[in-house]
Amino acid sequence: MTSDRETLLAWVEAEKQDMIDFLQGFIRAKSPNPPGDTRAAAAYIKAFLERQKLPYRVIAPRAKMPNIVASFDGGSSGRHLVLNGHIDVFPVGDGFGWTRDPWGGEIIDGKLYGRGAADMKTGTTASIMTFMFLHRIKDRLRGRLTLTAVSDEETFGPWGHAI
Repeated sequence: MTSDRETLLAWVEAEKQDMIDFLQGFIRAKSPNPPGDTRAAAAYIKAFLERQKLPYRVIAPRAKMPNIVASFDGGSSGRHLVLNGHIDVFPVGDGFGWTRDPWGGEIIDGKLYGRGAADMKTGTTASIMTFMFLHRIKDRLRGRLTLTAVSDEETFGPWGHAI
């Protein structure tokens, strides 16, 4: 009998390329803030959650800045953990100084290039994948897990509050 830990690690290994592909596509979904239009990146996340049949809702106090909230309860009571990441990225400016397309999501010599690769589309991707994997074993977990992908972190704005 394999443990949940072994199962999770096996899924991560088996789906590694799918996770990389997701991140590349997420980086290609432009979401500079300002101006703050994150609809393309939010749509990208929503499409993934739908393909995985994961529950979510959209909270959008500003239509161009939707926030995505997904949540599930484990098989027994316990604490509530929130995985939080942001969708928006700092603008690329006029493109001067970039050695690669900031929206390209290219992998060169094992490194992924693009706006958001460091802040914070990689971290948000990790949260999304964690949510997906843990949802698969939710009946064996305690408490509640929530994923928030918010749209207004870069300008410290009020439109990125999801909960």
